[in-house]
Amino acid sequence: MLIKKNNLILLIYVILSAFYTSPLFDLKLLDYVLYLLFLFNWCFILWGIFYAFKNDNVKVVISLMLIIVIIFMVCMLNGTSLRQCNVILTLIIGMYYTTSISYSKAFYQLVSVVGLVYNLLALIKSPNYFVNWEASGQATMNPNTIGIMNLFFAIIVNSYIHLFVSDKRKKYCYLIYNAMLLYILFVYRSRTSQVAFLVFVLTFILLKRDILNKPKLLFIITCGLSIMGTIVPLLYIAMPKQIMDWIANTTGKSYFSGREIIWGRFYTSLADFKTLVLGPGLWRKEQYTSLWDNGRVYSMHNNYLDIILCFGLIGFIIFTLFIAIRIYSLSKRQILNNYVCLSGYFTFMILGYTENNFSYAFFVMLYNVLIGLAIYANRQMEV
Repeated sequence: MLIKKNNLILLIYVILSAFYTSPLFDLKLLDYVLYLLFLFNWCFILWGIFYAFKNDNVKVVISLMLIIVIIFMVCMLNGTSLRQCNVILTLIIGMYYTTSISYSKAFYQLVSVVGLVYNLLALIKSPNYFVNWEASGQATMNPNTIGIMNLFFAIIVNSYIHLFVSDKRKKYCYLIYNAMLLYILFVYRSRTSQVAFLVFVLTFILLKRDILNKPKLLFIITCGLSIMGTIVPLLYIAMPKQIMDWIANTTGKSYFSGREIIWGRFYTSLADFKTLVLGPGLWRKEQYTSLWDNGRVYSMHNNYLDIILCFGLIGFIIFTLFIAIRIYSLSKRQILNNYVCLSGYFTFMILGYTENNFSYAFFVMLYNVLIGLAIYANRQMEV
C-alpha cells in the first residue's frame, strides 16, 4: 500500500484533528496537539504558494500575493492579531493546495479507516457523554465538536465505502452506517450537526452528477451559500419561538442558545460603514460574545460573521470570490468528479451558519480536504 508524501501529510493532519476532538481526552492534555495543527496550517499556506509557482500560474501567484497583502493591511488597520491570518489564508491558499495535488488509493482507504475508528469510538463513549460533559464544567471536548467531526468522516466514508465492500452489500452498509451516525448525533445532542447531516443526505439524494460540469451554476451556488451565511442569523433572530422549540426538542436543549444576543449586538455595530468594510477587529469580540458574568468569551457561532469581525467586508468578499472562482475553474476544466464530497463541502458551508469552526486550527483544513477529494476521488485511482 503506497501513499504519496503530500497525502501522508494531509493524513497526519486528519489524524491529529481526530485525536484532538476525541471524546476520550481531557482538553488540558492536548494544547501541544492544537499548536502542532496551527503550525500545519502555516505549512499548507506555504505549500499552496509553492504549487502556484510550480504550476507556473502567474494569475494565481499574483492573486495570492495580493490577498496576503490586503489581509495583513486590514489586520493592521482594525487591530486584529496577525495570528488570525492563519485562518483565512488557510481557507484560501490551503484550498489551492488540496486542489493542486493528486491522491492515491491508499489515502482514500486510510482516511476512511480513521473515520470509522473515530465513529466507533464516539459510539462507545456516547452513553451519558453530554450529561458528564456538563457535570465536569465542560472540561472535556464539546459534544457539538464531536458531532461535527463525525459528520466530516461520514462524508468521507459514504464516498469510499465501496473500497471495502462488494456492490451487493454496499446498500446495506450505507443504511447501517448512516443509521449509526444519526444515533451518535442524537446522543451527543449536536443540534447543528443533526441539521447539517439532514442537509447532506438531501443533497446526496437530490444532487445529480451533471452539476459537476456546470461551472456557472456552481459559482452561483458557492457565492449564494456564503452570502446566506450573513443573512441566516437575521432570520434566526426573527424566527418564531415555536419553530425553534420544535428543533430544540430533538436535543433536549433549551431554545435559548445565546446566538441571538451575539448576532444582534454584532449587526448593530456594523451600522458604521468603516466598521463594516474593515471589520470591528478580533479585539472587540468580547463586546459581542460575553453572555454571562463568568468572564468567558464565546465564539461568534457563525463562520461568515467571524470573517467579517476579523477582516471586514473586504475579507468576506475575498474569501467568497476565491473559493467560488476556484470551484468554477475546476468544473470548467471538467475535473470535478465526486459529487458526494462536493455536496459535503457545501454542507459544511451551511453548517457554518450556526457554528464557528473556521476559526479552529483542527477544522479549517478539513474543508479543503473535502474539495480536494471532490476532484480526484472517482478518477482511475493510483495504487
